[in-house]
Amino acid sequence: MKVVILKGIPASGKSTYAKAWVNEDPTRRIRINNDNIREMLGPYWIPQRENLVNKIWQNILHESLTLDYDVIIDNMNLNPRVEKQIYSLIKDF
Repeated sequence: MKVVILKGIPASGKSTYAKAWVNEDPTRRIRINNDNIREMLGPYWIPQRENLVNKIWQNILHESLTLDYDVIIDNMNLNPRVEKQIYSLIKDF
């Protein structure tokens, strides 16, 4: 199993690459993107919902790894705190 983390400036190709990577093996690969999670919940930026957004991506990551999927994360604003959370969540896998 793999976890790939993409970081970069806006419009640098992160999401394009992540979608293509998943499409190469869609039965074994999962893409996680906070912007897409926010869009699923309604209006894009509601600060009060960020705890929910965080819980959703953490659950997706944990369940995906539990089920032995490869995961790619392509969040535009991947701050060091979130990156640390990711490493903490994947360390047991």
